[in-house]
Amino acid sequence: NEAQRAFSDAGSSLWRRWRALLSPWQQLLLLVEWLRGRFRYGAARRFALLSILRTFPYFLVIIALAFGALEYRRLRKIEEAYNDARSIMAELRGTEAYPSSDEFTALSSSFAFYASTPCSIASDVDE
Repeated sequence: NEAQRAFSDAGSSLWRRWRALLSPWQQLLLLVEWLRGRFRYGAARRFALLSILRTFPYFLVIIALAFGALEYRRLRKIEEAYNDARSIMAELRGTEAYPSSDEFTALSSSFAFYASTPCSIASDVDE
């Protein structure tokens, strides 16, 4: 009730309104109490729904971190494929030299499917 009053008293100040919204932790606690039947939103329903907006920055960070982790894993797999191709070529030539561009092009086409396959949690568990 205090948070709802602070939200109303914030007037047109967007920052004060944002700060008056329920924190994600407070929302979670109220949701648990509501599910247990110990709490009813009543007149505060609109305020509680607006408070959901305050969780969006957290979700954006989580989504960005997840995409970053997946991209990192994808790039690591591409690097592994390149290193595998380099090792194969070195064994074929008996040297540690990098493959020539023509040799690499020929090998990279065989690894193209491997490198372009999206990384997934399920495939990583099987490895």
